[in-house]
Amino acid sequence: MKTMERKFELRNHIDIYGPDCSGPHRWVNEVIESIEKDELLVFDATDENALRPEFDGQGVQLLHKHATLPISIKEWLAVGCQSIGWLKADDNKDLLGCYKNNFYEVICCPGKCQPVEGPAAFTGEIQIRSKPELIENENKFKCVVAHEFVHVFDYMRFLVPAFMNWASFWGNVLDEGCCAEDLAINSQDTTFFIDDYGCKNELSGMEVYWPSQAEKWFNALRQETKKAKRAKDGRCGSPGVKPFGFFPGESETVERIKQLYNDKPGEDQLSYPDIARVLNREERPTRSGAKWSTNTVKAILERLNILK
Repeated sequence: MKTMERKFELRNHIDIYGPDCSGPHRWVNEVIESIEKDELLVFDATDENALRPEFDGQGVQLLHKHATLPISIKEWLAVGCQSIGWLKADDNKDLLGCYKNNFYEVICCPGKCQPVEGPAAFTGEIQIRSKPELIENENKFKCVVAHEFVHVFDYMRFLVPAFMNWASFWGNVLDEGCCAEDLAINSQDTTFFIDDYGCKNELSGMEVYWPSQAEKWFNALRQETKKAKRAKDGRCGSPGVKPFGFFPGESETVERIKQLYNDKPGEDQLSYPDIARVLNREERPTRSGAKWSTNTVKAILERLNILK
């Protein structure tokens, strides 16, 4: 039996300016140190029903209903993110920041009903765009960093219990790989919640962890994103994780979602689960390769500002 051991630590690779470490390097550290709500509820590695869908009265899935185990964010942060650095010059110029990881390959891997590499092989990195309007404005920069950290925290809901007891997580939560696709869908839907910079979901996501600072950071960056807002499709400009519909082949699926939603107005209108079933039946791919779900469809319609 092969085993893997590894030490995890978070390294700040943002350039240091001046003898007092002022500027972006220091701002990253201050965002981490200023986390006001340090408690994060994660899933229980022994819970066989952790990924069982739970819905509210309108049919919207409650993604974290079974996340009940409290942990310290600062204590476990290096599990979700090991590095913070600059985006490469050849990365998409519209990106302000992004959170890159190999979660699907080493934890989920839908369709692979055999043990995958597991959490010891996980890598996660936040990358920030080195733009003058960001690195010269503390609040704008901190907003981008905090936005990406919210993505990290959401993945930690699954990563931390996997680290606590991978054998139990694999056997109970993932049912030895049979529920890997459910995990992929859940994590994908969570990411969609704050997909764009300058949107209301971004503010509400940051306010959970930085309640006294989030609005100040958000408003500073929002002035930039409002200038770049795309009136054509209702998306906020300068996204960190590019909204679904940006990459080749995705715009056709977005148009199909709009068509299905508007096709039968009134009482006969298709529900979010109905639209998700149609997309899956038509074998239209999501970005991660997981199946379409209620929350993914709703998130896209909300972004397009066409919900009735």
